Amino acid sequence: MPYYIGLANTCHDPAVAVVSPEGDLVFAQALERYFQQKRAWDLPPDHGGYLRDVLRAHCAPREGVVVATCWRTPGLLGKPFDAPPSLSPGNRQGESLLRESDGQWLMWSQKKAYEGCGTHLSYLLSHYFDCDKIEIRSYDHHLTHAANACFTSPFNRALCVIADGEGEIGSVSSYLYDQEALTPLGRSWGPGSLGAYYAKLTEWCGFDWRKGEEGKVMGLAAYGQHRAQLEKELASLVRYDNGQLLQGRKRDLAQVLRRLEGGGGFTREDMACTGQQVFEERMLALLQGVYHRGGSTNLVLGGGCALNSSFNGKILRKTGFEAVHVPCSPADDGNAAGAAMLAFMSDRREHKAQINHGPWASPYLGSEMDPKAMTRLTRSFPPGRISHHPGTIHEKAAQRLSRGQILGWVQGRAEYGPRALGNRSILADPRNGTLKDRINREVKFREDFRPFAPAVLASETHRWFQFGMESPYMSFTLPFQSSKVDDVPAVVHKDGTGRLQTVHGEANPAFHGLITHFHQLTGIPLVLNTSMNIMGKPLVHSLEDAVGLFFTTGLDALVIGDYLIRKEA
Repeated sequence: MPYYIGLANTCHDPAVAVVSPEGDLVFAQALERYFQQKRAWDLPPDHGGYLRDVLRAHCAPREGVVVATCWRTPGLLGKPFDAPPSLSPGNRQGESLLRESDGQWLMWSQKKAYEGCGTHLSYLLSHYFDCDKIEIRSYDHHLTHAANACFTSPFNRALCVIADGEGEIGSVSSYLYDQEALTPLGRSWGPGSLGAYYAKLTEWCGFDWRKGEEGKVMGLAAYGQHRAQLEKELASLVRYDNGQLLQGRKRDLAQVLRRLEGGGGFTREDMACTGQQVFEERMLALLQGVYHRGGSTNLVLGGGCALNSSFNGKILRKTGFEAVHVPCSPADDGNAAGAAMLAFMSDRREHKAQINHGPWASPYLGSEMDPKAMTRLTRSFPPGRISHHPGTIHEKAAQRLSRGQILGWVQGRAEYGPRALGNRSILADPRNGTLKDRINREVKFREDFRPFAPAVLASETHRWFQFGMESPYMSFTLPFQSSKVDDVPAVVHKDGTGRLQTVHGEANPAFHGLITHFHQLTGIPLVLNTSMNIMGKPLVHSLEDAVGLFFTTGLDALVIGDYLIRKEA
């Protein structure tokens, strides 16, 4: 029986996933971590040195391998490359939201990603694992998004909406998910794209979508004001009509793009605020259109637009849906898992891929710290600066947090997806409002308007947040209860909200134990949680990454497993 290896072969956010012959999703991770290059543009998902170690740890390739990719025209089979509408090199300013040079670069980068995918993997399987039983399958891009999102959901039946920059044909697809079957309901044709719109908005706010800085727009929006004239201009760029996203009319589009180039005289705060509102209006129209078709009151949302937690937190309040699921990896890196699960399901329709453990799929599917590197570290570190606390490390960490220290916290396997969920995290006491500025200035080296997430014990969610709901992957931003705002100023954003992570003991015992002990010490059932990286870099991957970040930033202490590392004895 074969293993199923999924490759996310978009020209950005490459990733690899492994599904066992029994249907277990045993590994999934984006390669930006290994390369330590944000979004890993133009790098292969099957990089030789990295993938060889993954196969050795999680596969028995001699039994045979099915390789699944996330575009239906990947070049592996010699088919021609068909450029999506908005990436055509013929696009001129006024025919696309993207500059002509951006469109050409994206198209040729994607062509290279299609045609090069699988080259390293085929060599590895043959040379290192004596495996010649290799089958290659290609899947529709949005279908792999839908598989990743739906197969990791707690639902047996749901409506699924995928919204991103571009698929093979358009930027939006909808499906009915019913008992592990995905039935297409509709697709938006042509170049209208909320993903492209938000990329352009990111530029106008002074940030770089190539570096994945769209999240900065969400954070900045809370500091701006709605501008009616700007809303009119932005709303003309992407229209919604009868289930379809349509790009603005050619003449109007060209004029608006010229007027808004460089910000159009608006502050970047007002640009972010108004642009976010237009995004939310278009997304709501899409979701309401799908909801009114009927079929389920459960919603599964995927694609890059599903990373917009500010919008996600409003879905249940502003639509008829009663429950919503966003996977831990809704963007293109998640398609590695989606493709691998689709391949497994097509062979074993009587078995669902075993990605759910309890009500939520585990996001802890990535690599672990090398134990040999940890042994070298403990032997070489100066006496008195490293100590071992098996069984009590969560208490030691909570005590330091309660005294105002900022900690690096590394445990177990890395998270799949862009967010640190308690295994590759920087933690702090949310009661101390000055820590927000200190972390931004001395640890993350980023803008002062950037907010931090509250990681809260799931049992306490309703006491601390309005419209309390499960948010195990930081997918939803919700308003704090007004009575709690002053208690935790370090994690309350300018608009009184927080992008929360709900933490369950069965999902992450170590992190849950730390927050529980912090709660016992302080009466506060949540901690400040942010990703263990500096601005512009991915989450730490290796032990050397973690230790290097510790000694070059303002972190006070570092926890790796049961070890506590200090800068001074």
